[in-house]
Amino acid sequence: MSEKIPATLPPADGAHDTAAPGAYLSIPSDVILEHVSDETVMLDLRSGTYFGLDAIGTRMLDLCLELPDAAAVVDTLQSEFDAEPDVLARDLEALILELVEAALVLRS
Repeated sequence: MSEKIPATLPPADGAHDTAAPGAYLSIPSDVILEHVSDETVMLDLRSGTYFGLDAIGTRMLDLCLELPDAAAVVDTLQSEFDAEPDVLARDLEALILELVEAALVLRS
């Protein structure tokens, strides 16, 4: 079953309020984000490009939309996954860079 994440407040600075106040990342107003099972599909309405995240990428993105910085995201991931903090930090930064370059997220 698909769950659409609504923007419940008006966009601020071109970003959906799907992110918590003070969150590390936000979603631009022209990007749709949907959770499908334990994965995420992102659609850039400007280009029509779809981007998919697996379960781990989805968890990373969800935490970035909830927590204030990368350190907090890595701390939470370390408690959930059997991985070293430096590996998690490197993987998180690689994902964020890919999403930022594709204009699918904004750094707060």
